[in-house]
Formats: sequence, structure tokens, C-alpha cells
Amino acid sequence: MHEARNAHPRAGRYRLHIDTSADVFGGDEISRSQVRQFVGLLIGIALRNNCAVILLAHPSMSGMASGTGTSGSTGWHNSVRSRMYLEGDDKDDDARTLKFKKSNYGGLRRRQTQQGHRQGRAQGRNERPF
Repeated sequence: MHEARNAHPRAGRYRLHIDTSADVFGGDEISRSQVRQFVGLLIGIALRNNCAVILLAHPSMSGMASGTGTSGSTGWHNSVRSRMYLEGDDKDDDARTLKFKKSNYGGLRRRQTQQGHRQGRAQGRNERPF
């Protein structure tokens, strides 16, 4: 996180991907205040570097079962501007759909389906343009 906090903007750099939240967040994921402080640090990184921060996280078993894709505190959902969930397909083991679960600056009906991820040949099929 120290390196990301002190990164210098480079031409063409628009996103910072962090994989996964469990590897960079040392706090209690159930504690809303700790989660909000951490997300605040990520927002600071985004503002200083003029980039988007994409934090990957794994859902809990209940988050997968309910289809919400959540885990831990509601602070993860409430503290960010958008949240997406990569969902499997019951009919096709080789397909995944990226769904918006929260989008303060756009619609929730946007989604993109990917097929062929296991063979390394992901082919996107927009169900609605982004």
C-alpha cells in the first residue's frame, strides 16, 4: 500500500487493480469504521494518482448463495461508488457474467458475459453496452 500511496501518475495509467482485499486490508472486515477508513485510503490513492482503484474481493458463502456477492461489513458496499459481481452460469460452466450490484453514476442493468475463460480465450458478449 505504501508503494501505491506514493505512486506517480504515468501517461496512460487509469486503473490500479488490487488483488485481493484480504491481502491488503489488515483490519476486521466486519468493523464498518475500519472498512470505511481503509476505503478512504483507497480514495486518497485514486485522487492523488488520477486513477480508478479496483479492489477485488471474494464473497462469503452466504454472499454467493444469495447472489449479492457480499462479505463482511455493509461498509464495503456503502463506502464505494460502484460494486460489481462476477457470477457463474448454472447452464454453462465456461461462462461468467459481470453484474453491477451498485452504480452511483450509471444503471444497474449493465452486464457483460464472458465465455471460454478456462481455455484462455475469453470472448465478451455485451448484453447491454457499457
